[in-house]
Amino acid sequence: MANGELEDLEEYQVLQKDQEVEIARLEEEVQTMRRKHSEAIQKLKAQFLREKRGYQKESDSKIQEMAKQATQEAKHCLDDHTQKIKEENKVLRHELLMLIRRTRALHEHREELQAQHKALLREVQYGRDLKKLSGTRQNRLYKSFGLHMNAEREQESAEKGKGGQVQLQP
Repeated sequence: MANGELEDLEEYQVLQKDQEVEIARLEEEVQTMRRKHSEAIQKLKAQFLREKRGYQKESDSKIQEMAKQATQEAKHCLDDHTQKIKEENKVLRHELLMLIRRTRALHEHREELQAQHKALLREVQYGRDLKKLSGTRQNRLYKSFGLHMNAEREQESAEKGKGGQVQLQP
């Protein structure tokens, strides 16, 4: 039995060695899988970071392009608005110039009319003065010939017929 036990013991030892080899192989395989898994995770992280940087660059580029377009559109709108204001100012400046010219012309015409009015008033006054002077001379002449009463009556009736004083409206 000692031989049989020895054989059984050898079988257990062989089995134990086989199992230890298998365990060592499995542990090595586990280590290899862990290393590969770790490498895969590192590769995924690196790929993720590259993609993230790529997307960030693309996003930044799109944002810059949109900002550039917005700036160009704002500049275009501002230029259009400025041009419209310039055109309006040109029209308003022309209208103002025409109004200034018309105002000056009306002012000059008013001054001319006032000068004419003054001249006409002087002429009317001159006519009255002449008439008065003439009437006074006539009265003296009538008096000198003794016709004083008739001349005064004729002059009074002539003045009543004309309605008195002559006035000019401005």
